[in-house]
Amino acid sequence: MLNTDDNDYFYNRIVIRPTDRPKALEPKFTSHRLLKGAYDTIFTYFNNLRSQVGKGFSTALLEWRRYLLNGARVLVLKVPDSTLAFVMFETLNDRGIKTSQVDLVKNHLFEQAGKRIGEVQRSWSAMRGMIESIGADDDLLMEYMRWACCVMYGITREKEVFDQIVKNSRGPVNAIRLVAALDQMASDYAALFNPEHPKWNAYPAGMRDTVRTLMGLEVKQMRPLLLSVAKNFTPQRAFAAFNRLVSWAVRMTIAGGSKAGRLDTFYANLAHDVNSGKIKDYATLLATTKGAIPSDAEFKVYFQTLRVKVSRTARYYLRSLEKTVEGAKEPAWIPNEDATVVNLEHIMPQTVCSEWGVTEQDVETHTHRLGNLALLQASQNVIAARCPFLEKKPILEKAPYRLTQMIAKFDKWGVAQIEQRQAKLAEDAPRTWPIHAK
Repeated sequence: MLNTDDNDYFYNRIVIRPTDRPKALEPKFTSHRLLKGAYDTIFTYFNNLRSQVGKGFSTALLEWRRYLLNGARVLVLKVPDSTLAFVMFETLNDRGIKTSQVDLVKNHLFEQAGKRIGEVQRSWSAMRGMIESIGADDDLLMEYMRWACCVMYGITREKEVFDQIVKNSRGPVNAIRLVAALDQMASDYAALFNPEHPKWNAYPAGMRDTVRTLMGLEVKQMRPLLLSVAKNFTPQRAFAAFNRLVSWAVRMTIAGGSKAGRLDTFYANLAHDVNSGKIKDYATLLATTKGAIPSDAEFKVYFQTLRVKVSRTARYYLRSLEKTVEGAKEPAWIPNEDATVVNLEHIMPQTVCSEWGVTEQDVETHTHRLGNLALLQASQNVIAARCPFLEKKPILEKAPYRLTQMIAKFDKWGVAQIEQRQAKLAEDAPRTWPIHAK
């Protein structure tokens, strides 16, 4: 018998006769898709075999049956401890044999459940289904369990997840309690990837935009903290914290460096403090960082020399700064606009060309500086292309963005002008991504 997630699907899709199978039976989980793929492969093989051997098909089937009963072998690998089990999994993966570390965790929890295995199976299945709403990948489930362990127990490395779970799930009661906690947090975790998730219905207006912005920033190492805040703070306090965590993400990316040490440790330990009740609001959260988040002065200095090679990120920075100039209340809460509508223009071209008279060094050091980048409507960007600066000026002047219009006020464009504009952008950066609660 397979586990509860797969047994019904296996029976209805594979075991019973094709004429008796439910008509609308779609795979829900990755394991279902793997079972279907294996079935389809075997079905195709034997159909081809039938066409090849004709009347000898029955004999061929009996040969396969004889082989499976007497010739096939199943290898069982046993290791003395969980650390070596993870080494085994990594070695097999490196050699191209895909294995699931998730199964190691699941099997341990099911074993510990004893006679109460049904409760553990139901919670595990619900958790798995929630995580697979984000993406059908065991790696994603393993990553979630790592972040959940960080929330519950403090910093946990990937290789330590199994040991941490073993340590805290001995016996049926502890196994049930742990899987129930994983199930409960799974909904909060899924909500971090979905601004339209029902969880956000109870939160202040603007929370969905904040979640959407954090998704765009792809702040992977911050996820344990986001998860813990979503789980433990009241809606109003979580909203206030998420708003400022957008600023943390930007500041740490641009000016953090090694200031907070390893970011995964930094965020994981804060997440654990939130979950343990030591931190109950954003003010305490910020105070606990002990100055690890770059100050306004530090942020401004680093922003003056910022180089951005990822267009999506550059568009977000410029749109947020544009909102600041427009006087928006929360300029950092904006989704990244569609690149087919709003393009990123490099004023100084990305390659050396005679019309511009710039050196290879100028291109290398300044073409990706934020001060050299501007937002343009897609149609305008096509027209501007590699035009000399004086030909670009009228296009820049008519752009619907003030920060783009600013460039048109210069008579020429080069290294000095890029640095001058970026210094102005840096002045607005602390107001755009503030860290202090309002």
